[in-house]
Amino acid sequence: MVEPAVPENIGASARAIKTMGFNNLCLVNPIDHLHKKARILAHASADILNNADLYTSFADVRNDYDFLIATSSKRRRTNENYMQAENLAEFLIERIDTMNKVGIVFGREESGLTNDEIRMCDLITYVSIANPYPSLNLSQAVMIFAYLLSKVFNKVPKKKTIQAPEKSLHMLKEKVKDLLEKINIKQPHIIGPRIMERISHLKKEDISLLHSISNALQQKIK
Repeated sequence: MVEPAVPENIGASARAIKTMGFNNLCLVNPIDHLHKKARILAHASADILNNADLYTSFADVRNDYDFLIATSSKRRRTNENYMQAENLAEFLIERIDTMNKVGIVFGREESGLTNDEIRMCDLITYVSIANPYPSLNLSQAVMIFAYLLSKVFNKVPKKKTIQAPEKSLHMLKEKVKDLLEKINIKQPHIIGPRIMERISHLKKEDISLLHSISNALQQKIK
């Protein structure tokens, strides 16, 4: 949760994720997340609040996660791929072996995520609602995503093999980014982000194949 400003939303979100089997809450520059109002709404989820990961910068969050999924209430660009929240669980299950740490990113109550923060994420998702206004309350959105993603637990092996960093989706994106810089591709500010976005949608077999191609290209350039 990026800069949540209402203690009650933090507390309600803590309760929401715990009821769905999650236990890791990450907060970027939050208001007092241990405020009495937050604890009241958390109701038996004080452990989530007490153990929340605190960050002062969203860039630091980016460094700690393999895959970040931005939530947005509206489309900001037509050339970006927005995934419906209902399809997110299956998307992650198909690629679970390529990721070690995945985060769902929620923005501010009033303004959501900035364009820069969205660009730092790997995927954008939204909840289909019948009426665009009023939009979902922050903690309501967290509850919906927690419920939908709880389905992942039923399909992921109890003892998931930790993906070797050099084979991960995150490392693949780093390799491709390095290759684009080395070949001096034109309009990198346009093509680069688009390529990164498409890589995020690759399936496990395609990720492995592109790793092999990237490694061969890196060796050829050397």
